[in-house]
Amino acid sequence: MCIRDRVSTQSTWESNKVIIVDIRFPMLPFMELTGHTDCVNSIAWAPISSVHICTAGDDSQTLIWDLSGPGTVRPVGDQLEPMLAYKAEGEVTTLQWPMSNPEWICISFNNKMQMLKV
Repeated sequence: MCIRDRVSTQSTWESNKVIIVDIRFPMLPFMELTGHTDCVNSIAWAPISSVHICTAGDDSQTLIWDLSGPGTVRPVGDQLEPMLAYKAEGEVTTLQWPMSNPEWICISFNNKMQMLKV
């Protein structure tokens, strides 16, 4: 079973954290992604990878995370660094990682849309 099939991703209102919960053990966080400095607005799983997730937020950052590798289950507080980062010209309000073009991520900010090549 892939990571994406057994976890739920959450970002609480006005939070800069993304909490990933194993749905088999929902009382304990699987891991926390803490790379944003302001509210997280959007989360998307990679369409062709079960271990990559993208987050975007009010800090103008779009971050891609690799949840695989040694020690996939990380205790809360154990920092995971994003594998790729992009800084937009304004707060990123939405993102889409489409199945039809998985090598591209689409973000929106300041009434603009931008395509990012992964």
